[in-house]
Amino acid sequence: MNPGAMKKLESITFIIAAVIIAALASCVRDLDGGKEEKSGGADMALVTLSLSTPVPPTRATVAGSEDENKVAEVDVLLFTKDDDKLYYRASASGSNITGENPSPYQVKTFTVRLPVNPLAGGSTPRPYRMVIVANARDLPGSYAPNTILSGPTRQVLLNGLARSVAAGTKLAYPFPMWGEHAADLTITAISPPSSLDVTLTRAVARVDVSLDTDVMNFTLDSVLLYNYRDAGHVTPEVNASGTYNATVYPAGNKAPGTFLGYAISESVDPAKGFLETVYAFESANVALADVNNWKENTCLVVGGRFGGSS
Repeated sequence: MNPGAMKKLESITFIIAAVIIAALASCVRDLDGGKEEKSGGADMALVTLSLSTPVPPTRATVAGSEDENKVAEVDVLLFTKDDDKLYYRASASGSNITGENPSPYQVKTFTVRLPVNPLAGGSTPRPYRMVIVANARDLPGSYAPNTILSGPTRQVLLNGLARSVAAGTKLAYPFPMWGEHAADLTITAISPPSSLDVTLTRAVARVDVSLDTDVMNFTLDSVLLYNYRDAGHVTPEVNASGTYNATVYPAGNKAPGTFLGYAISESVDPAKGFLETVYAFESANVALADVNNWKENTCLVVGGRFGGSS
């Protein structure tokens, strides 16, 4: 197997619709006995975000993928674009994230309070860059939610979001995900954004192993994953210019010297093979010409039986 294919991560598109609640009127009042809602001196807007998976379904939304696409907790990170520093972090989790509609078109919604844009020169709103991180609450944990921040740059914060597992441990749901809104974001009490589209990408690769329908004399029994990595970034690396690099692996990213074994019974559909069963952090694809290092490539060993014999 070409491990380079493992870098093709599946995505789920989250449609984020920001709606100012009617009771807020045009100046975001009446949230607290008629007083203007503020956080650290900033005017706030109550914003409802709706999250939905793509239509029609992709490989990320095939049957049995409800766990794979689970969003247990969300962090909305706002960075002021002019200096690219963290300005605000809003969070939602558990029962605050509600589900609607049947799978695979499940919609999830949650409501957060977000500050209107700070002003530059007294009158011009400073636009935001909005990054969403899901299922990784502990990673940006040192930056308090729901308060105005003077945080690190996007480069420093995102490049520090790495997930690791103990050697011999399989990756488990829910998987960390991330996404960034493509355009500058302005939040005002009078004219909030009507809808925002964000694509969240899983921070792990999925490897499906199955047989063609015309294979009659071979039965899949097991898969062994060798040279898997024990750490991976939640987001791509941000370089000094503020853009994203190709995949860069965290310092702790290494092959622990063990393998992970999967039995066919662990698959969501054993009759079809290893589907939504084998997950791994990204790893480099070392060319075979590199005679000193190509053996470090992540690889699969597939076990099975020909005509009933192993």
